[in-house]
Amino acid sequence: MMNDDGITIEGRHVKSMGVRWGIGFLIMLASGILSRGAIVLGIIPVYLLVEYVILKRENITIPWEKLRAYAVNPKKKLIGLDFEGSGGTSPAIIQTEQFQDIAAKLRSRVPDLYVGM
Repeated sequence: MMNDDGITIEGRHVKSMGVRWGIGFLIMLASGILSRGAIVLGIIPVYLLVEYVILKRENITIPWEKLRAYAVNPKKKLIGLDFEGSGGTSPAIIQTEQFQDIAAKLRSRVPDLYVGM
């Protein structure tokens, strides 16, 4: 969603892949330490736990003044956003069916931040 305040990204996979893997690794490590090696969760239970329990739907709002650059890939309907913020959320890659509308609004609102793709 885009408005006068900025861009709001809604979804389950708002955090970067690296952050999600880091959370999963910490869960596996903690399960081993807390159970003194008796229980070490495997990759599939950890994946399900991280993706569907811990990282539920969330929103990130990017104020226009925090946006540093964006790129557009029309073939894959992707928009990449680089912004000042948490290292776990920037850059953000968005794949959406509303790709053309969002790309057009970005081009009209912040044309100087376009870096291509």
